[in-house]
Amino acid sequence: MSKQHQNKTEIIIPAWIWLFLFGEERAWIEGEYLIIETRGFIGRHRRYVEICSLDWYEWLLDSDTFSFYTDNTRCVFYKERRETRYYWYAYNWQAHNKRVERVYVGKLETLSLKEITQKVMLLEEMALLTREEITRRRQNSKRQITQRKQRLARALARRSRANQSVT
Repeated sequence: MSKQHQNKTEIIIPAWIWLFLFGEERAWIEGEYLIIETRGFIGRHRRYVEICSLDWYEWLLDSDTFSFYTDNTRCVFYKERRETRYYWYAYNWQAHNKRVERVYVGKLETLSLKEITQKVMLLEEMALLTREEITRRRQNSKRQITQRKQRLARALARRSRANQSVT
């Protein structure tokens, strides 16, 4: 052990004591603000962060979940890691259908109130659909993306041939 680490004493606080004293943090969106609430033995504290402000993006960097409520649904947004980047996904549990729906929301840089609201509306719409209808829509969407990629590849091939004939 190095001299630098010999004099340091680590105090490890068990998780249950930490939660008792400082509580847990919950976050949700109301209007154009993210409300961050910390509750514990010491008390209750609320902080309001305007969406798309610098504080909003700083909070998103450090946090990995928040909720969005409407009259019809409650969606939970989670930050998930894919390779070297983080992406946000929205989840909605439908008890009457006994299923969880998930939609891609976007990267940290593009997470705005408009994007969040659109995804919540999509999840609400999906709650009304049957599993077969959702599968059919996803397949149609994948088919459309494949068709766009094929059109783009053909256009690039034509452009490449045109450039070769010029030179």
